[in-house]
Amino acid sequence: MNVKIRTATFDDVDAIYGLIKPEVFTADGRGSVLWVPEDKMRERVEDGRVFVAVAEYEKIAGTASLIIYNGTAELDAIAELATFVVGRDYRGKNTDTDLVSCIKDVAREAGFSELHALTYRPRVFARRYGFEQEDRLPQKIAQACINCPLYNNGCKEYGVVARL
Repeated sequence: MNVKIRTATFDDVDAIYGLIKPEVFTADGRGSVLWVPEDKMRERVEDGRVFVAVAEYEKIAGTASLIIYNGTAELDAIAELATFVVGRDYRGKNTDTDLVSCIKDVAREAGFSELHALTYRPRVFARRYGFEQEDRLPQKIAQACINCPLYNNGCKEYGVVARL
């Protein structure tokens, strides 16, 4: 099943939320992504840093965002792969690797030498996407954790980094 990766548009926002809502972290430990308020999501879309995998009939099969903390790559900024979700019907069909490759390419083109991510599956990120587990999470990314219901309540995510 082939998908096409493209930059998300405002018309995609509802479909993106359709993918991420079932995967949002809950206080009981379920989920795999942090909730993104709609104004933040629209800001990311406007900045051209949200990408979608589009399948047949223009169905959104997956999404991923590139978050840049503190400016440009030259000024000690951090690039993060975030809000990375693939719809259940498209898992195991390389939709995930296509999205990660896109985010890596965009981060590299922006001048970054590393791409960070948070995941509860560091071995999968190592094997499938070329990331390595980090001993210590960059402070700029850790600040986002404060908004998670699992913050100080059994978080099982690990920091990973890919060298670009």
